[in-house]
Amino acid sequence: MKKIIFLFSLLFTFAWTNAQTYNYHRFQTFATAEKACVGNSYEAFVVKVNLDIDHLLNNGEFYLIDFGSNFNLGVRYAKVLNRYSGTGDADFYLNGSGIGNSADVCSYEINRYHRFETFTTLQKAKDRVCGTSTSHDGIWKANILINHLLETNKVYQINLGGSLGTRYCRILNRYNGKGDADFDINGQSIGDPISISCTVDSDGDGVPDSEDDCPNQAGPASNDGCPGNPELSIDLDGSIIYSDCSNCENVFSEIGTDRHFLETSASTTSIDVYIQNLGGVSSSSSTIGFYISADSSYQSESDNQIKSENVGSIAANSGSYASTSLFVEDFDEVGGNFWLLIRVDDSDTNQESNENNNVFAIRFNMTYE
Repeated sequence: MKKIIFLFSLLFTFAWTNAQTYNYHRFQTFATAEKACVGNSYEAFVVKVNLDIDHLLNNGEFYLIDFGSNFNLGVRYAKVLNRYSGTGDADFYLNGSGIGNSADVCSYEINRYHRFETFTTLQKAKDRVCGTSTSHDGIWKANILINHLLETNKVYQINLGGSLGTRYCRILNRYNGKGDADFDINGQSIGDPISISCTVDSDGDGVPDSEDDCPNQAGPASNDGCPGNPELSIDLDGSIIYSDCSNCENVFSEIGTDRHFLETSASTTSIDVYIQNLGGVSSSSSTIGFYISADSSYQSESDNQIKSENVGSIAANSGSYASTSLFVEDFDEVGGNFWLLIRVDDSDTNQESNENNNVFAIRFNMTYE
């Protein structure tokens, strides 16, 4: 009977052993995440384990593993050095049911050595970063308890404690783990690096001085940072003429081939011209001229100016009205059909970006008796 029980127990043990899946793993283990992140081999303990797990862990990655009482290891951060399926010449067997995903040991909050320059003001820090100054208020070394390394050459606002207090700190060099530092600080309150632009824009127009043809005068990028020129023209939708022609269109943009006229010696033509400045800067004071012409094109040598009105300065992207009345005597006894030309910036006091859109022509007729 005892033989039967012993045989049954042996068969059960054999079946249970075969039901388990062991895979060989060789680990480099560390007591803390900080030591694992730094990876100094003299702080590591290497073990070989037949791990009861149905898959292989990834080479080169860390796992948090409870090794139990084996070699008094306990819970360690273990880096997989090599592994293969099946059992091998291991130090011990271990149940791997509690092993989860791999761990990024350098993402833990650990002490990280940083060396940095300090500044009492952000402007001093900016001057240093941008190379316009070589001065600083001091150089310090600190072990900062933080979950990431700060970026080199970036500026952070850090409370250093003690007599230093809060300073602007430009990171010179750093590494994971503790170093020979002046002091230790907690870095939980350190935020993102401060954005520092070294672009010089003296006139504040958004075009850096290195690309600005007029660094001391604001102007659009489309004109290489220069203010540009005024651009005077007649707004045809905002300008109107009234004459004795009751059937004629009055708005400049709608006149077309209509011919305005005066038919008695007491007649008057009233004109309101809206002068627009579509340029990048204000225009200088100028004049608007009214001419009698044989055709619709302005010819300074042959066209006869019959009246002129003063026009004040017009701001960029703005406009102003100029109004006048033309009487029969203003037409200097000209009769029949002709063109009435209206010319803005008639005094040519403005250097415009386009000098070819200053004239509007209206067909006209004098039939007075």
